[in-house]
Amino acid sequence: MKTAKEYADGVGMVYETPKVVSEWILPVLPFLSGHPWNDVALEFVHTVRPSHVRVIAEEELVKTTYEDYRETVPLWGVTVLINEFNIIVLISQCCEVPGQHSKLFNRATKMGISVQPK
Repeated sequence: MKTAKEYADGVGMVYETPKVVSEWILPVLPFLSGHPWNDVALEFVHTVRPSHVRVIAEEELVKTTYEDYRETVPLWGVTVLINEFNIIVLISQCCEVPGQHSKLFNRATKMGISVQPK
């Protein structure tokens, strides 16, 4: 697998798919948090090229366990969490990330990055 430095040549390189990947649920499009869920927000959601889009109200999320929620997230799918006023609370996407869960989770945590392995 290429290093971050190798991709920083200014020309761009073809991405090499790593041999070991793990699925993670990562926050995306944080600038939409606090804004209404509407057609403009949906257009931004399409920029991350989701396989699926689902919108969940906070009160519905409270009724399920994290394991049930996690198991229903398709790879590359985007979940939009909204409150009772139709305001976006969080947008997350299930992604493939190079490396193993435990090693990557430990490194991300040390960097102060809040991520959740699937």
